Amino acid sequence: MTERARTGLMKFDDDWPGVFIRGKIALKYADSLGVILKEIDQRFELSDDQIAIKRNLMGLLDDLLACDTTVIHTESIQHAVLFTPVPDNIAAEPLRRFE
Repeated sequence: MTERARTGLMKFDDDWPGVFIRGKIALKYADSLGVILKEIDQRFELSDDQIAIKRNLMGLLDDLLACDTTVIHTESIQHAVLFTPVPDNIAAEPLRRFE
């Protein structure tokens, strides 16, 4: 069986580390964040700073919702090769190609 990327810290080449969230989990997070944002709209009048924070959260919500393959074109998804973590002096072998 081929290993699958797990939700958590991910790093590509010499780029900064980031967070990978599996699609099913991302959609659950999106549902929760959507509920919170809707409640904020209904219950609070926001300051300019809070509106800026809400915009950031809405951007995160959009990113999480982008995992829904029923509404996006899967050909636009970036593909990556997953490598196992190894010491710097040992060559890594690819485990899985995401297609």
